[in-house]
Amino acid sequence: DGLVSSDSGSPISVSPAAPDAANAMLTPTSSSITADGTSTQNVTVQAEDAYGNDLTTGGATVTITRFSGTGTIGSVVDNGDGTYSAIVTAPTATGSGVFVATLNGDPVQNGTASQAQATVSYVPGPLDHFGFATDSGTQTAGSPFTVTVTAYDAYGNLETGYAGPATLSASTGDGTVSPVSIAFVNGVATPDVTLTKAGDDVSLVVSDGLVSSDSGSPISVSPA
Repeated sequence: DGLVSSDSGSPISVSPAAPDAANAMLTPTSSSITADGTSTQNVTVQAEDAYGNDLTTGGATVTITRFSGTGTIGSVVDNGDGTYSAIVTAPTATGSGVFVATLNGDPVQNGTASQAQATVSYVPGPLDHFGFATDSGTQTAGSPFTVTVTAYDAYGNLETGYAGPATLSASTGDGTVSPVSIAFVNGVATPDVTLTKAGDDVSLVVSDGLVSSDSGSPISVSPA
């Protein structure tokens, strides 16, 4: 009454109401794993009632499926504590997968007006090798030609975050190739290379101190 206040004494236990798909939560909404065929991401549904209370017991029927993109998803596991989870396994190619869920047949909405989505991005693994592409035909000593060097992971995914620098050398020996240092933009370098020693079986080598790759196909260099 504004002057006297009393509490109920004995505590009151209030349990959550029935699960409500509109308030249930699908997490994480965004995540990244390596595109190596084995990396995994756990995707989870937390059941909630219409008032936003987390359910703490299992028993609901939950599905988690791929809506678009790539990646595989396993069976849903009822953890018995109000959460339900499934494991996404990455492919070996970069890209992404979008996953959605239902609870007792209704779309899980994360408290919004539309079905919630969990996006898993598949990113390149560590640098594994460099790929080469050169201008076709015989090159001339002292005349520059374009070489494209691309950084890849073990599965051939472009290393978009690789910036180098890396060292360029030639089988014709020191001082016979320029430039000797190349930089990468989004995993790709396009230096204009000059070789000064003629030969029919010249190869280029790019190395960053940890990874080294040669040009594979021999380059024919004619005298100037």
